[in-house]
Amino acid sequence: MPADLSSAVEAVEGCEPSSRPRGCSFSSAVNGTQATVRYEYVFVYGTLKRGFRNHYNMERDGIEYVAECATAHQLPLYLDHTNRYRPCLANVKGMGHQVCGELYRVHRRLIPELDDFERVPTHYHRECLPVTTEEGEHLHAHVYFNNTDRAREEELRRGHFELIPDYTYYHHKKYIPRAGNTRALELGPPDAEHLVASAPDSPAPSRSPSPAPRIIRPLDEDVRHRSFALRKATVAAVAYRRPRVLSEELESARRTLANSQLEMAA
Repeated sequence: MPADLSSAVEAVEGCEPSSRPRGCSFSSAVNGTQATVRYEYVFVYGTLKRGFRNHYNMERDGIEYVAECATAHQLPLYLDHTNRYRPCLANVKGMGHQVCGELYRVHRRLIPELDDFERVPTHYHRECLPVTTEEGEHLHAHVYFNNTDRAREEELRRGHFELIPDYTYYHHKKYIPRAGNTRALELGPPDAEHLVASAPDSPAPSRSPSPAPRIIRPLDEDVRHRSFALRKATVAAVAYRRPRVLSEELESARRTLANSQLEMAA
């Protein structure tokens, strides 16, 4: 990752045209032929991520996980407690955090299907946005933004909603799928054991009786890198909705992140 992830915006906007990062679209050769297939990069930050109830949409043929990544811009990600506790991302740059999520390679023919699931354009709209992978690669990806009117934007500015840098299992336990989303309704919410590693109020290290803060301000590069490591360990430790056994790696990652949060709060 770059020394300062916040420099990603300058790295994207300040480079020469010939060195600009790859756009949302790209071509890939078909094995054994001269034909090419058009793909799109898609960044997901909420219930479409691995282990969450709507991830079945990303398990189609033609969709492939690429990497952990984060938005180059600071953006407000929040839980809409007025509407099913759905995770919403507003396109208001400079507010909130550089949002953590997952990058996927999606066959172009599947983009309309993702649009339908996200209810574009009535509830969400899709835009191409600069993101940075965990390895420090700068590129552009499609992002689904919640349609945000001026009243909601003012609520965000006034702190009516808690802004979060990463949508976790702890947040996901509150999520209620919409009535027609039968696949997500059949899965049910994640078990309490799935929330151990990602809960912001997990037991803090013995050196402090206070729980870790719920929001990391500011979210620096070192803590972001440890958060990526924690997410990877969480996904690798157990498949969704199966009994969880916390590995030494997962427990170590959780404690490391908790220590980082306490150091930043000191």
